[in-house]
Amino acid sequence: MKAYRDGILVNLTKDEEAAVIEERGIILIPSDTDINAERDRRLDLGVTFAGHLFQTDDEARARINTSRISAMAAIMGGAQPGDLRWPGVDKDFFWIAADDVRVPMDAQTMVAFGNAVAAREGLLIVAGNDLKQRIAAGEAISNIGDDKLWPA
Repeated sequence: MKAYRDGILVNLTKDEEAAVIEERGIILIPSDTDINAERDRRLDLGVTFAGHLFQTDDEARARINTSRISAMAAIMGGAQPGDLRWPGVDKDFFWIAADDVRVPMDAQTMVAFGNAVAAREGLLIVAGNDLKQRIAAGEAISNIGDDKLWPA
């Protein structure tokens, strides 16, 4: 938010902005861009799967999806549960968790992991769209960062 201070247009600090909003009883309406930014922030927070937190930024989600597709192909090719060498290399397959722990995954587990990440992304996209529709319908939602507005 900008305001004039001593005749000069300045950016208010978050504290100054909050004080003005409270003093005047102003309700700020988040824009679609604000909602998208909050959705994307939440997408990047990670996903817990099999007791481990995994990174889910854009690059990580792309890599997870690529491995999920490879795992599906391996299953169609006969990869069995418990077979950690399903990618066809002489090393056990694993995914590295956010704390750098190597988590072994057979093809079936990789598909389940990829599906969990994709499902989380879908839920966040729908929640963001729901917020946009609620605001467009006139609902006053000022704190889009409230966890109650987003899937757990």
